[in-house]
Amino acid sequence: MGERVVLAGACRTAIGTMGGALSTVPPQNMGAAVINEALKRAGVMPDQVDLVYMGCVIQAGLGQNVARQASLKAGIPVETPAVTINVVCGSGLNCVNLAAQMIQCKGKLVCHVDVIDILPKEKETFIENSEVLVVAGRGVKKAEDLNMLRELADLMGGQVACTRPMAESGWMDAKYQIGLSGRTVRPKLIITCGVSGAIQFVAGMNHSDTIFAINNDPKAPIFKSAHYCLVGDLYEILPKLIARIKEKKGV
Repeated sequence: MGERVVLAGACRTAIGTMGGALSTVPPQNMGAAVINEALKRAGVMPDQVDLVYMGCVIQAGLGQNVARQASLKAGIPVETPAVTINVVCGSGLNCVNLAAQMIQCKGKLVCHVDVIDILPKEKETFIENSEVLVVAGRGVKKAEDLNMLRELADLMGGQVACTRPMAESGWMDAKYQIGLSGRTVRPKLIITCGVSGAIQFVAGMNHSDTIFAINNDPKAPIFKSAHYCLVGDLYEILPKLIARIKEKKGV
């Protein structure tokens, strides 16, 4: 017996697109209903399905494997492969037709890509797991100046993180952002450099064991949360701090 494949189509039209209206039924619910009906007509139990292809007209913000969600709702085991085929325009039926073509061409596809080399991806270290963080705020004047913070972080075996303005400016990736709109961290030591201390930032780091804040504004809100406060120019303080650590380490 060949593979038992379920083809399902679920369409959700966006408001204002070709005069359509937004369906109140999520695509995964539509898909689950179609899958259930298909299984019923074929006399097949959910655990007997080998593969699920589901067509879903693409919509902004979807970003999910709707086929997987629909399959689970229909009682199909989680280990059963489920593939979502999104199209920019058309209908769920068009997507199903695409899936049917893929099944017919199975084993007949020709690849014109030559693999030159395979490079292993470096293991990523997340700021949530770092025991020491050096945080860049608006007090950092240029993107190149982040190298000074990186040097300090490297000497202490830590990582550089940032506030939302730094991430929004493109100076650092959003995955290094601390705060309600970023990551929540609890390092043993966090050194904030030129960070004012907005509420949304503090909420993401106020459970750190030791908070050391550097800011040239004595009234900066960050000082209310810090255990150690140093009022001054980070461009004068950090080089001296780096030199002192190097001296202690004999670097």
